[in-house]
Amino acid sequence: MSTATPLKVLFYPAWVSSSGRTSLRWGKPCDTPSEAGRIGAGRVKSGEAAVAFVVRFGNGERVPLSSFTYPPSARRIVEHWEALWDATEGLDDAT
Repeated sequence: MSTATPLKVLFYPAWVSSSGRTSLRWGKPCDTPSEAGRIGAGRVKSGEAAVAFVVRFGNGERVPLSSFTYPPSARRIVEHWEALWDATEGLDDAT
């Protein structure tokens, strides 16, 4: 029987900035995707960002959660990004 404690899962708000040199910005970790989603949506509503989404970090994986994308019309961007990431994972740069 394993006594290992499972790693905590955290949810990070991420957004594409409307200004500045670095486009992708990250917020502080949250305990729930809803909390992280509210933070990202607030950035878009204030005009600071064009789109926001939530990334789940846990068990050594980073997974964007398209259902927590704001505005909702941008969900396809996150879904396409995830599909592209999956399709190109493991490919050599020289390919």
